[in-house]
Amino acid sequence: MGTEILARRADFGPFSRERLRTAHAPENRYVSGEIIFLLMSLRLLLLLNFAAAAYLTGLIWTVQVVHYPSFGKVSKEAWAAFHAAHTRRMSYVVMAPMVLELGLAIWLAWAGRTALPHGAGWWSLGLVGLVWAATFFIAVPFHNRLEQGYDYIAIDGLTRTNWLRTLAWTARAGLLGWLLI
Repeated sequence: MGTEILARRADFGPFSRERLRTAHAPENRYVSGEIIFLLMSLRLLLLLNFAAAAYLTGLIWTVQVVHYPSFGKVSKEAWAAFHAAHTRRMSYVVMAPMVLELGLAIWLAWAGRTALPHGAGWWSLGLVGLVWAATFFIAVPFHNRLEQGYDYIAIDGLTRTNWLRTLAWTARAGLLGWLLI
């Protein structure tokens, strides 16, 4: 009975319906247990990846739509203290989840390399790589420029280029959500 339930949810790679059906035979008891363990582990790994992506997607949309546009409302006199506080506080909220997401994405790409359809684990990891590249090669230089003082051009550039991270995280959350359905 349990095998049939799992078989309906697993139509890809080594977890095909036929393999799960034949794995249920007594002579394949060890293989059956191994397949079910791997399937459950992959599902849990997908859930953990989705949780990290959903958190970071919600955060980046808040930053994109609310936080970065409000930078332009801060007075030049208050800018240095504001930006220092922003940078310090955001690092607590962003860095640990990003590192966790990177680790989970690598694990998913490797663990799901034969089980996930169309290389979805590698696409997911690629989106994380895109986010990291945009963060360190685009957003961080803008923030470094803003650390020197109020600069409306840098604020505008940061807000505009942040769409790349916003869309990449949104796409990753959507991809992982699709894989969980």
